[in-house]
Amino acid sequence: LFLLVLVCVTLVVAAGLFVLRDGEADPAADDRDCDGTRVALSVDPRIASVVQEATADLSPWLAPEDCFALDVVSQTSATTAAEIARPEGVGLSAPLPDLWLPDSSVWLQQAGAGKVGARRLGAESVSVATSPIVLAVSRAQASGWPANPPTWGKLLAEREGERALATTDIDVDAAGMLTLLSLSGSSPRRLLGVTRRLAVPLLGDEPAARLVASGKFDAIPSSEQEVIAVNRDAPEAGALVAAYDPTVRSSLDFPLTTVAEDEAGPSEVVSRAAEVVEAALLDPATQDLLAGAGLRTPDGMLTGPYGEGHGVVPDAKPGNQLPTAEAVHDLSSAWSTVGRRS
Repeated sequence: LFLLVLVCVTLVVAAGLFVLRDGEADPAADDRDCDGTRVALSVDPRIASVVQEATADLSPWLAPEDCFALDVVSQTSATTAAEIARPEGVGLSAPLPDLWLPDSSVWLQQAGAGKVGARRLGAESVSVATSPIVLAVSRAQASGWPANPPTWGKLLAEREGERALATTDIDVDAAGMLTLLSLSGSSPRRLLGVTRRLAVPLLGDEPAARLVASGKFDAIPSSEQEVIAVNRDAPEAGALVAAYDPTVRSSLDFPLTTVAEDEAGPSEVVSRAAEVVEAALLDPATQDLLAGAGLRTPDGMLTGPYGEGHGVVPDAKPGNQLPTAEAVHDLSSAWSTVGRRS
């Protein structure tokens, strides 16, 4: 009987403690039990893994009243741009993201070219990293690099068939788009003169520079980051080099911006999430992660342990030229015309 009474008393006391604790104003519990607004961030695959790691724990940048959860989704910049530009109800595959981090500001132009996209995009963006657009060339085909690097002008002036040259599809790749725009402007005739020498391979998820490392092509538009990454994975160390063609004065600039479904603009939660994510990505620790992935700082500094053995020139001065939206539109139209002729 005594044991039975003791057990009953213990259960009653435990229940009382549970009720008391459940009713207490525990700040940590409040944080856990907030409404948990989900904020979706669409990130270009070039930088997605680093962003995922850097934003896994945002607590150092959160205020006590902040209450949201960040969902990072890796998706190509061209795909996200098309979805943002597409009118509501016209083939949207999924809800639009709340935040967007493409690899280049040219996709912001593409997405915002029409009224629908322009209404959805935030008015401002901030660059969180950069990577110069380069000519990825096989080291064996780049005699004289880096003092006397190959250029598009030199390669295109060679006898046809002497080297296997390629470009990427400008409708899906900013490096190819900005390279061809620098070489030909938006003239269909000039573009045809350039592209008749270039193959346009289907890449899938494969980095363009890897086609050069594998020996399928001798040169292709790429980014400095991609050259570093491919050299890191290539069986032969330093199989590629990055040629910084002075004609192509552009870089990938990885701009972070907001996206809204309607004219009201982003909600307060999304605006606050943008501030937090920006602070997290510009934090020195995150910039070290980005440097480890082969990316430069927003002001163009390559701070990682890279050099000629990695196929890059840290002291190369990256360009930041961004074509107008009209120039990109004209190039896309010329590209379509050239494609039909081909």
